[in-house]
Amino acid sequence: EKNIETGHDYILSISIEAEDINGLSLNKKYTYKFSTKTDYLAPKILSITPTDEEIIDENIKEIKIIFNEPIKEKSFLDSFSIKPNCDYILNWNDEKSEVNIQFAKPLLLSTRYTITITTNLCDLNNNLLKNEYVTDYVRYMVDKYYFGKKEAKKAEKNCVEKMFKVI
Repeated sequence: EKNIETGHDYILSISIEAEDINGLSLNKKYTYKFSTKTDYLAPKILSITPTDEEIIDENIKEIKIIFNEPIKEKSFLDSFSIKPNCDYILNWNDEKSEVNIQFAKPLLLSTRYTITITTNLCDLNNNLLKNEYVTDYVRYMVDKYYFGKKEAKKAEKNCVEKMFKVI
């Protein structure tokens, strides 16, 4: 036995094989459609901080994603990935419309990280994200103590330019 849940579309069908207690059946299939959704608009990603293609430094502790409406947490877990893999903790605001991804360890140096949110992401009414979202970050830092400040800036610029050409 299943209960009718909020945020779903339903179709009730009764075939001509169904009979009443006297053995009488319907002369045609009966179908009834109904919904318990309160809206039909797909969720949207309003912002991700840091922004796409941003070069992030050693101070990066989290990534913040803001949606236009509350999101089902499980759908976020099913749709979210970060490559290369790293350990993180998710912290949601009370409305479930904003999530902070806090890294358990510092990100690797000279590494491009790609975040993907697939169309499996859904809001509380099971409306799916329309388009997959992909964003990249480059975690880069030159040892300023080894190079000195002026040389570090030049080395950092050269390395970043090479990373963007190679990738």
